[in-house]
Amino acid sequence: MRAVLLVAYAATAGALLAGASSPVPGGSGGSGAGVLGRPVSAASALPPVVDPAADPAAAAGAAAGADQGAADPGAVPPAALGRAVPADPPFRPSLLVLPGGVRAPVVDVGLHPDGSLAIPDDPATVGRWDGGALAGDAFGGVVLAGHVDSARYGLGVMARLKALRTGDGVELRAADRVLRYRVTARRSVPQAELGGATDAFRQDVAPRLVLITCGGAFDPARHRYQDNLLVYADPVPGG
Repeated sequence: MRAVLLVAYAATAGALLAGASSPVPGGSGGSGAGVLGRPVSAASALPPVVDPAADPAAAAGAAAGADQGAADPGAVPPAALGRAVPADPPFRPSLLVLPGGVRAPVVDVGLHPDGSLAIPDDPATVGRWDGGALAGDAFGGVVLAGHVDSARYGLGVMARLKALRTGDGVELRAADRVLRYRVTARRSVPQAELGGATDAFRQDVAPRLVLITCGGAFDPARHRYQDNLLVYADPVPGG
């Protein structure tokens, strides 16, 4: 009975090995073409039938040696490592700190129907464009904007932007989170050109902070300033 089983097992193994290189219907033919799964090789063929009369201990030792000396042809290679994920997640800033300890609360703002930022009326408060990045994001700009002053409230905190120079430090905070930036550039543009002539709102850029307020001459007829002052700052490594 055992001899019959061994013969049947060997015949089945031979049929599987022979059929592994046969094309499936609809395949392109050729050696291994159209075969589902990987081709069966000698290393991955069915294991040999152990003779029941053989020494079980010797057979176990031989099998262990084979496992240690041969790599599994079906093993999946380790995945490639991507870029490191920041240890701390991005956060929504609630406080802006300028040089000298000047502080302003930060609130999220959207856009008016005409596409302009819905800046808080009180110039003591700064608006963060909710379409921009968060502090600590891997890319994109955190865009903060505020009025330079107001007939009702007086001088605003963003009036301090006129005194900022390259290299000055700025901070964004939220609860126990702090992210430090270093001023890298500043420029003035006509208000009508803020969206089209600048990259202030671009998000396909390296992480940065963009501070925006009013500047230039005041137009009493229109009750607004003619320009916008933009200050750019980059995150401080390890900050």
